[in-house]
Amino acid sequence: MSNAKTEHTMKNFNFKITLLHFFGILLIIYGFQRFFYVFHVEEILYLSKNINDIERTKTIKVLDDFLWNRLYLAFIIATIGLFFIAYMNWKNKSHINTLIVFLFLLLTFFSGIIFNNTISQNFIYLEKLFGKNYRFGYFACGMLLCLVGSLFILKSIRIQNSTAHNSG
Repeated sequence: MSNAKTEHTMKNFNFKITLLHFFGILLIIYGFQRFFYVFHVEEILYLSKNINDIERTKTIKVLDDFLWNRLYLAFIIATIGLFFIAYMNWKNKSHINTLIVFLFLLLTFFSGIIFNNTISQNFIYLEKLFGKNYRFGYFACGMLLCLVGSLFILKSIRIQNSTAHNSG
């Protein structure tokens, strides 16, 4: 009996769908972080300048709040994305995909990949395409990343629905 259940679970596992789910959520997280930067670009630019010792404690507090808010935002977006994907996978009875996406997201959170500047640096080129205004560049890049992430998730749902209808 358990062999049949394991076989059914592995039959519903699709690595392509899982990767599309994962990268879709990851791009949406990066997109919302860009939206977050739109509201904090003045502070970011100010903190990048040399400051004197009197303002150092104020700057450390602002930077600390900024980093924690960025972490909370990424966690909330990942949670919402996981709930959405879990619902879609629950409808198609492929629960293993949600578990794998959850493990991938945990790995990216705990390894610091989401907050690693080397990945974020790649989006700077995209932001510069939209002009020299930082706010507009962050906003446009955020919109584009959210759109591409949403398209990844939409594509994975279409693939999942087509394989569910073809198999059953």
